[in-house]
Amino acid sequence: PTSIHLPAKPIHCSLSQDSFFLPFPLPPTRPSSPPPEVTAIAARNQEPCLPHVVPEDREETMEGGCGVAGGTEGGGGKKQQQQARPQFGRSLTYHHHQGHRLLPRWRRPQLADEPRARPQAVVLYTTSLRGVRRTFADCSAARAILRGSRVAVDERDVSMDAALRRELQALLAARGRAFSLPQLFIGGRLVGGADEVRQLDESGQLRRLLEGAAGQDPAFVCDACGGVRFVPCPACAGSRKVFDEEEDRALRCGDCNENGLVRCANCSS
Repeated sequence: PTSIHLPAKPIHCSLSQDSFFLPFPLPPTRPSSPPPEVTAIAARNQEPCLPHVVPEDREETMEGGCGVAGGTEGGGGKKQQQQARPQFGRSLTYHHHQGHRLLPRWRRPQLADEPRARPQAVVLYTTSLRGVRRTFADCSAARAILRGSRVAVDERDVSMDAALRRELQALLAARGRAFSLPQLFIGGRLVGGADEVRQLDESGQLRRLLEGAAGQDPAFVCDACGGVRFVPCPACAGSRKVFDEEEDRALRCGDCNENGLVRCANCSS
């Protein structure tokens, strides 16, 4: 025969909304009478059997009452308690976060005493001599491309100053390249001659290289030099000689070049 052990104290399965916080009200409940088998066992042992509470929207058939299942000791009671508990749905609250693309970019504020970033210089070595037609045409083409890019160009004519010619020769020799005109430097880096400038302009890469350069109107003409980049020497007025009162004779001017010219202060970088 199967023996059934009842607990010493009855189990009360009661739920109320006031005992804990719920985001929604509980369904109405009604007391249900235990099965007749459980009532007969309780009467035989003279133990009271209290009715348990089952939600109205959930009809369950239980094989045993008061936490006892027939044929199994202990395990059925836990299963009955779990079935008596109401099943609450998950919360459907979602937290939407803005993506990183919608957030504004953080920029470091610039201090009052902090020097501003100097724009990279665009230097073009050319010649104004027409002795070699192809060289003059290449220089004109490179100048026109840069002018169309609307950037400020420091054009250095090597035919107007021998010092500029020696400067370009030293720069090309340090990079293992032969002397040729024109030559373009952006931010101190050698870009190349006319062929390289044309290729970069056609591919659109020249515009990206010139992003950090200072802008300038293509129709801009300097009021001091008229776009020649050189002005007569203010010390000797282009004569290349100055009078020394101590020696009482004319001396060679040390401010101008071999042509009696100095570079325009407004156009040179």
